[in-house]
Amino acid sequence: MKFIHISDLHLYTKGYTFVDLLYPKRFVGWLNYIFRRKCKFVDSIDKLNMIEEFVVANNVDGVVFSGDLTCLGSRGEFERAKAFIERLFKRVKYTALIPGNHDYYINKSIYNSVFGDMTNSDNFIKNDLCDVVKFSDNVYVIILNSVKPNPITPVSSGKVSTSQIDSLKKLIDELLKGDNKVFVCSHYGLRKPDGSIDSYTHGIVNQKELEDVVSDRDMFFLHGHIHYTYKYELGKLKCYGAGGTTFLDREAFWLFECYDEVEASIVKYMDGEYVCG
Repeated sequence: MKFIHISDLHLYTKGYTFVDLLYPKRFVGWLNYIFRRKCKFVDSIDKLNMIEEFVVANNVDGVVFSGDLTCLGSRGEFERAKAFIERLFKRVKYTALIPGNHDYYINKSIYNSVFGDMTNSDNFIKNDLCDVVKFSDNVYVIILNSVKPNPITPVSSGKVSTSQIDSLKKLIDELLKGDNKVFVCSHYGLRKPDGSIDSYTHGIVNQKELEDVVSDRDMFFLHGHIHYTYKYELGKLKCYGAGGTTFLDREAFWLFECYDEVEASIVKYMDGEYVCG
């Protein structure tokens, strides 16, 4: 079976009112978008349409999305994102979706009300603090929600609770049997493109605690957050970031083909379409 891993769409809608921007976090984020990020996510909708075309043309079976559907976490942005996500998800059999820090920009209530039922229920296994989506008889995606609301303006970090880590460890031990392929999906990654650990205010605050559980396990770790599409290894653990999915001049995501072995190919945006590069 084949699935794609995409992330960090940062869809924006116009029409923010004075009341909308009373939240200091959202106001600073709005300024950041208008004066800096807007040019980086230009033509995002066209690129999203190209992702859908790639899925259809390549008979892709599943989609994993690792967060940041929206820019400022407003209901208008979520409705815009949902229209695309629903259309894309109808093209495949298997889906996994988690929020990013921009989706919990002020709080998590809007995301939960719009996307609470978007994971494919037929293959969804509720498992306490870490849910699982079964993509095939031997392919499993563990959903690790590492996002928390950050009302303080300069902070965009995440955290995985001790209970989540305990649940994750049990799941990994249970699923890593036989020829099973196990993927852990988190918005936040374990390393930056240069191999260093992200800052306390931007990455996972208890990064080492999480890494101790997943590193050197023969499985895969998928994430977004950092706006590059890159890969790295921590012992046997293979990690893939897809934060550059629609980011100008970095547009790329991952295609995974899971058969006897797992093959990962980068899919790049070139001349108006996404192609395996």
